[in-house]
Amino acid sequence: MNASRIEALLLEALDYDMGPVPQSLIQEALSLVSGGPVKCDGGRYYFSDGEVPWLAVLVQPGERYGRTDPKTGARWLVNNTGKPLIEFWDRRYSHDEAHGAQFVSRYYLSTFMAHEHGLLLDTGSPDWKLSERAVGALQDAL
Repeated sequence: MNASRIEALLLEALDYDMGPVPQSLIQEALSLVSGGPVKCDGGRYYFSDGEVPWLAVLVQPGERYGRTDPKTGARWLVNNTGKPLIEFWDRRYSHDEAHGAQFVSRYYLSTFMAHEHGLLLDTGSPDWKLSERAVGALQDAL
């Protein structure tokens, strides 16, 4: 069994009452397997929720974002909103070379930070949703 499968099982276990198994023990095991619920690398946040390994990317005002133009290597859009954005990418599919993932959804960071429950990112796949636990962990990391 590989580490990503073990991580997925531990994340799933957090969503259920495991009786005599304390949540802290599951969290500790998850930290040993994945290095923690959310890993930060600059403005990129790596985490898993269920079977989906996610990449969340912060896009500050003035920064380029979105898909990468395969000819120029530049991103196609510029954040001219004056507000930070957060993008969600599914790392199971490497449709965009710069992100090594498939784009799923984008929100104003303030909208995401105000959210209090699980979040349906897109209806294109039943996996493209975040549990309440994953939303909270990412909000804490941000």
